[in-house]
Amino acid sequence: MSEERNNLMDYTDKVCVVTGSASGIGRAVCELLIAQGAVVYGLDCNEYLPHGMAQFIHTDLSDKASIDHAFTLLPEHIHCFFGVAGLSGAKTDWWTTFTVNFSANKYITETYLEKRMKEGDAIAYVTSTGGLLWEKMAERIPCRNGLLHLGRDGRFYEKGRAQKWRGHHGLFAFQAGDELLHQ
Repeated sequence: MSEERNNLMDYTDKVCVVTGSASGIGRAVCELLIAQGAVVYGLDCNEYLPHGMAQFIHTDLSDKASIDHAFTLLPEHIHCFFGVAGLSGAKTDWWTTFTVNFSANKYITETYLEKRMKEGDAIAYVTSTGGLLWEKMAERIPCRNGLLHLGRDGRFYEKGRAQKWRGHHGLFAFQAGDELLHQ
């Protein structure tokens, strides 16, 4: 095994982007990466610019335009992306929580990271309880294209066909995320 692969904590000169950089795990990740020599860009709705951070970018992950603006300010090549922003849902409504904790990550990955990262680069997502109570909230998800409807019986209805839905939370989240991002 090469020396480079053995040293997992060597972030010297690696461009790292961290969402949720102002508090909790995101803040700790920023501080650790800075100490390891990374070029750190912090994205958050609350400002935090520790000594050594390359740039803080005010970003509202519940707003697509804010995400798009943030990525105009980031380098074209990102070595590591840490999607750590997360809302517990205790102080935000379910939709905002779901948007920040899931849909924003999906949008960032598909729109930006697939183009700005190379083989060997890394993405890590750590999020909160955005999927909590998904079954109760699912019937409230707006669906323009008619592909998503979860009935009270726990079945997913697609173009008039019923399919068993329970146990497929990720599939629900991806479909709901698509609906949110393409409104």
